[in-house]
Amino acid sequence: MNPRAWMTQYALGLARWQWGVLAIAGIVLGVALQASGITQPVDNAYFDTWHRQAGVRKAPSHVALVVIDDKALLQYRDDPVAFWTQHYAKAVTVLREAGVAVIGFDMIFGVSPEAWIRRFSANPDLARTWDAPFRRELNSGKVVLVASRITDNNTGRHSFFLPHEDYLFALPDLDFTAYMGLANLDERDRVVRGFSTTLDLRLNPSDKDAAVPRLTFAALLAVRSVNANPRDTRWTMGGRTVDRTANTLPLFYAGPPGTFPRIPLSVLLAPDAANNAVVRDLRGKVVIFGGDWGSDMHATPYSSSITGQPAQFMLGTEIHANAVETLLSGERNESAGALETSAVTVLAIVLAVLLMVTLPLPWAITGFILIWFALKALSYGAFKVHLLLPVASAQFAMLATVAGAMVLYLFSESREKMRIRGLFGRYVSDAAVSRLVKQGAEPDLGGESTPVTVLFSDIRDFTKISEILGAKALVELLNTYLEGAAEAVLSEGGSIDKFIGDSVMAEFGTPEHLPKHARAALRAALKMRRHAEQFARHYRATYTHPELPAFRIGIGIHTGEGIVGSIGTRRRSEFTVMGDVVNVAARVEGLTKDTGEVILATRECVVAAGDGVHTEDKGMLSVKGRTEQVHVYAIRAIDEMA
Repeated sequence: MNPRAWMTQYALGLARWQWGVLAIAGIVLGVALQASGITQPVDNAYFDTWHRQAGVRKAPSHVALVVIDDKALLQYRDDPVAFWTQHYAKAVTVLREAGVAVIGFDMIFGVSPEAWIRRFSANPDLARTWDAPFRRELNSGKVVLVASRITDNNTGRHSFFLPHEDYLFALPDLDFTAYMGLANLDERDRVVRGFSTTLDLRLNPSDKDAAVPRLTFAALLAVRSVNANPRDTRWTMGGRTVDRTANTLPLFYAGPPGTFPRIPLSVLLAPDAANNAVVRDLRGKVVIFGGDWGSDMHATPYSSSITGQPAQFMLGTEIHANAVETLLSGERNESAGALETSAVTVLAIVLAVLLMVTLPLPWAITGFILIWFALKALSYGAFKVHLLLPVASAQFAMLATVAGAMVLYLFSESREKMRIRGLFGRYVSDAAVSRLVKQGAEPDLGGESTPVTVLFSDIRDFTKISEILGAKALVELLNTYLEGAAEAVLSEGGSIDKFIGDSVMAEFGTPEHLPKHARAALRAALKMRRHAEQFARHYRATYTHPELPAFRIGIGIHTGEGIVGSIGTRRRSEFTVMGDVVNVAARVEGLTKDTGEVILATRECVVAAGDGVHTEDKGMLSVKGRTEQVHVYAIRAIDEMA
């Protein structure tokens, strides 16, 4: 089959300009969806899935965590955690001497043990010296504290939840901007997928230039670890230029919760901590202190469980660690640009249209599903090389394009059905009309020569019957009989050409192409005979006039070349078959009166019908209007499976 025939047979049958419009509309829709951000939640769901499937993406090399472990809690169970600043000081001393780049505390020291001691103890020396070791470490310049931005819901102004003033005054040069970062996370859609280096601060006019925290906790830790100035507008870290901005940067998660190395606080408080290989390996790294409990848990890309995996929430401390690692390693999840996303959309739409144009519909739908999943695979492949490639807009645009094609097809098929039904509805069955629509073509109404089988049938002694029965009874008789006769023809794919009084003219092979039209005509004739036999019983029971002849029919069938086309005027025309094939069939039907047979068919018809036709040879018989005799057979039966 050549490509053109393939397209004619299997494509939806839309015009080229319709496919072009659909493709352009699909591309425009895809670009618009991406630009509007409507499909971003779907892409976020994809990216979250890719995080879970990828597992550990990179072994952290710049950040480690110190967690308050059960051993430390048991060892110092008599000390309230708020009074642990001496223990923290000892741990910080160990880390500082081990060469750690910077130490961050992801906990707000809102309570001062010395303030409580002053309140409830009579020992003034203890009230002055309890936090002395911790204040000395804060003043060393190696420690970054954390604060939190608070928003007033009424005014929209920002204020801060800061550490106790005892610790603020211990910071070098009282420089809150350089030694205190903001712990607020970017949870705009309730999932932490990004971070920023600074936060938007809406302060009272009088506080606009105040020495308050400006950078985020993670950004400040990264800046101090490379000895850069926190007040600069940009820094060089991880081989990249990082801007001081409140805009969201994509967060490169090293892996699921638990990926970052965790050093128990008890290890740092052990007598031989300085000689511990784990501690020595922290040289040059950023170390963040945080609690290992559930009060500071956040949703991340690893938190969704739509794939059946258990939800994994992440400690805020580990999220900060991922942000610091992102800055210092230079690893980024880069977002694909408009050019890349548009190219994906164009490719998806073009492939979808090509499938719909060139393949059978089930195959096209299968191909569409494969493209859908191929786009997801493409997004995952891009994710593996740190590129966030959104494909949801291309998927939904492709879906809309295919849906649009189906709608156009249904409308065009409906219009085509109406047109063909107008041409052939009087002659063929509804199933035949549907098949003609699917074939995408109908006979040349201007006239064409084609092999057909023509069937003629009439009622014996109809003149006498009509004389005996009244007009009403005659019309009732004809309508009842012809209904069943026509159904026999239509059920075998034949078409009713015309009713002429009691006669039926039918043809097989047009307007719907039937490869075995001769066999179909013989099957239809046998059905007509059975119908006539059943109708005869009804006839005898209903009409009891003593001179009424028995109800009998005769059927003549011939196969040959016929001229098919629409005959008539512009005001009235009909689709019919002309030629010698019609004349012979009509004459053969007339021979049934002389032979007493119900069904006679020519040799040409019997041969064309193939094996399994049970006949009785009636020999060569003469017919009116034809000099050559016709070889005819009486039809007895036909094997259904032959």
